[in-house]
Amino acid sequence: MRRAALCLIAVIAAVFALVAVPGSGVGEQLVSWISHQPPQDAARGSSTAARPDGGPLAPAGAPLRVAIGAMITPERTVHWYEGLFDYVARAEGRPLRIVQRRTYEEVNGLLLRGEVDLAWICTGAAWQIADRLAPFVAVVPRVRGETVYYSYLVVHAGSDIRDLDDLAGRTVALVDSLSLTGRRVAWDLLERAGRDPDRFLGRWYYTHGHDYSIRAVARGLADAAFVDSLVYEDLLVRDADEVRGLEVAARYGPFPIPPIVLAPSVDRETREHLVRVLTGLHEDPAAEKLLHELGVERFERADPRQYRQ
Repeated sequence: MRRAALCLIAVIAAVFALVAVPGSGVGEQLVSWISHQPPQDAARGSSTAARPDGGPLAPAGAPLRVAIGAMITPERTVHWYEGLFDYVARAEGRPLRIVQRRTYEEVNGLLLRGEVDLAWICTGAAWQIADRLAPFVAVVPRVRGETVYYSYLVVHAGSDIRDLDDLAGRTVALVDSLSLTGRRVAWDLLERAGRDPDRFLGRWYYTHGHDYSIRAVARGLADAAFVDSLVYEDLLVRDADEVRGLEVAARYGPFPIPPIVLAPSVDRETREHLVRVLTGLHEDPAAEKLLHELGVERFERADPRQYRQ
């Protein structure tokens, strides 16, 4: 029995070592396995649900193709956002198709190639492609009176990690190579301090979801994680068990909030109609309820200058 226990401990230690290799795909697989949600590209077909206000289904047309960056797990993405975009699609008289990809780079590619009509993407991802989107048309959510968000350094409650300086030699969960709050903030601050992140940190890996990163800390797969403040605050309200036993050690920002970007391939009339629909949702009682469930007060037209580096 003792030998079996020692073997099990050795196996767990070996797997953990693999998990924490910088950029390791093993890390992504294990975090996904622990969450019971295997890595996948997911696409949702036309919605058949009734309208939020109980009205008749809109006539079918070409699907409104909506991509949502992998800021949270695929299942949680659909659960949180499908109702909102279904409402927008019906206002267009079209069925809804939600398209998901594992990385921010892949979602950016969908926008650039015109394979989706709009995409809700991370600010870091928007900064990467804004100059290649002509015109750059986007709307942004107003949340708790602001159109900004922050990067949270999340740790176990009682951890001795209080700031970047305390991450020397530690294992850190990051979200995506293009994630502003889930990677870039940490990298930029460390490099400005004259530190090479790859040498300063003990180990790091990508989880491809802010909630995955939070879960990695909660389950002991990382000492800390850099995550989107909006996701963390939403989990506090929607799924408090996910953040139980965790705390925010430090906050960095503010930064321009993640935008919903319209693809340049969409014709001008449709693009402007989509902007009007999104920015007018708060005036419709049924749609306002959907916004409230997301913690969004309203959508506003974005200032393109905020999303160009």
